[in-house]
Amino acid sequence: MKNIILITIDSMRADDIGYSKEESLTPNLDALASEGVVFNNAFSQAPTTKSSFPCIMSSTYPIMLTEFKKGLGMRLSIARVMRKHGYLTAAFNSNPYLSRYYGYDDGFDYFYDSFEFGGKTNNNPLIGKIKIIIKICKSKIPTKIKNLVMPFTYNTPYEDGIELNKKIKNWVSENKDKQFFLWIHYMDVHEPFIPDEKKAGISKKDMIKLNLKLRAAKEDETNLTENELKKIINIRKYDVSHMDEVVGDLIDRLKKMDVFRKSVLIITADHGDEFKEHGGILHTSKLYDELIHIPLIINGLDSLPKKINEVVGSIDIGPTIVDLNNTDKPDEWMGNSLLPLLDGRSTRNFVISEMLLRNKNSVINSIRTKKWKFIYDIAENKYELYDLHKDPKELNNISAEYSRKVEEFKGLIKEHYKNKEEKEKMIRRKKLKQRIKILRKKDD
Repeated sequence: MKNIILITIDSMRADDIGYSKEESLTPNLDALASEGVVFNNAFSQAPTTKSSFPCIMSSTYPIMLTEFKKGLGMRLSIARVMRKHGYLTAAFNSNPYLSRYYGYDDGFDYFYDSFEFGGKTNNNPLIGKIKIIIKICKSKIPTKIKNLVMPFTYNTPYEDGIELNKKIKNWVSENKDKQFFLWIHYMDVHEPFIPDEKKAGISKKDMIKLNLKLRAAKEDETNLTENELKKIINIRKYDVSHMDEVVGDLIDRLKKMDVFRKSVLIITADHGDEFKEHGGILHTSKLYDELIHIPLIINGLDSLPKKINEVVGSIDIGPTIVDLNNTDKPDEWMGNSLLPLLDGRSTRNFVISEMLLRNKNSVINSIRTKKWKFIYDIAENKYELYDLHKDPKELNNISAEYSRKVEEFKGLIKEHYKNKEEKEKMIRRKKLKQRIKILRKKDD
């Protein structure tokens, strides 16, 4: 059996990858795609990291087991399943929402998150930087003063992918003769967008000013002009290009260690970003394609390169990984393996995404097929319907013209909630039985 390497890239949109474009920012990712399987219609089950990663790492929907506010809660992680089947498990990332504090170390033999939570103090300088940046951005300090202060305090509050790769390479070198499951999460496409000054052709000071305005625009979009938005989108391209270089750096080393040919690589993202396509900025609580349409590439399968147009979800990643190990999907999981699609067997014709609207204390759901996008705010009974063949940018709501289609999709969401409820009950019963078993052992 091959090693399995899951690479997730924070905030990378499907249209960031260049394999379908004449001019590409991502030659290394393009090469992996050209040799592997590309899923053109892959969608995240949520538009933010905190909501999407339970789907990726435990093949469950984000709004389940909601009393567990921290990460995975009682969900069964991929790492725990793979370790049970004899794989050495390791993870590397520097996103605080994916740290051991949120339970993402569950099932990993080795876990690096660049953060040290515990007690009342934290000596990690990255945490200090994040706290300083957040305080300054949220403060009522005049913008002119912020612009003077920030160059001395503002820096990318995540570990650069090249630096993260150094740790990954060392771990792989020490364990290359073992069978392993490795998860890597890169932050290089996530804001703040501060690429190399020479490549971007803009000073760091000016990039910081733009990023401050970008942050302010999340609260009030009038804080960012159209010209400033264009500059942000342009400098972000250099972060996308750098991300590709990071992947290339890792692949080169894996090949030199003779690990690449012994591995299956799955490359995807947790969600995308919005740049005013529907009025918002960055991660917003919306379910339009700019936020949930993600790249998905699998390289290293024993099959010819191909592109698959069936709709699939990030919830399917876990079942695919265990299927690669010829292992049955755990009962707790709700996704489907993607491997049958390689033989032309369809696993579903739609995917469902969902997001909790905390300001309204309600939930929005979406259904995505190849032709349709349906968005439904259940609490307010509001819905949108888009014909993606005619309206790929989701600008013309035609729900009033297709009432029967709306009712069909509402019925599918109702069924979705019923399925989630049944799965939750099963997970709770199973966990309860496990706890009782442990208590009986202690009593003995």
